[in-house]
Amino acid sequence: MNPKGPHRGNNLPIKNVAVPIPQTEEWLKLIKNLKTLAVREDASDAHIYRNALIEYHNRHFPGNPALPLTHWTKDEPLSEAAEEKLSKESSICPEKRSMPDYGHMNVSELEAALNKRFLPDFEQSVIRFFLRRKRRCDKENE
Repeated sequence: MNPKGPHRGNNLPIKNVAVPIPQTEEWLKLIKNLKTLAVREDASDAHIYRNALIEYHNRHFPGNPALPLTHWTKDEPLSEAAEEKLSKESSICPEKRSMPDYGHMNVSELEAALNKRFLPDFEQSVIRFFLRRKRRCDKENE
């Protein structure tokens, strides 16, 4: 890899990113030190910044390194209460809940359905989709 940057000498697309830096002594000193590193390593400032981003990403991705709570219970059966709750049709387990056939409803029925309380976001988006579609068809038929 070219020390002046991976994009030199090839046709890779470049994504430029601007990051606001506060004009404080601490930040100005950091930028000055990064420029000194770039000169010492015969690299561009952008190369140093990219490497810093890569190092940050490698240290922090994918997130919290703690074990998930399910690690301790993955082989244990669910409690009776949990089984009962999951077996019922509820908003906790939406894949088990049947959704009305919004495609066959008229505009007023869709508007009434959209005004229901505690409607899951996915269901709201489905209703809005059919509402837009029905209204567009109504305008074209006028």
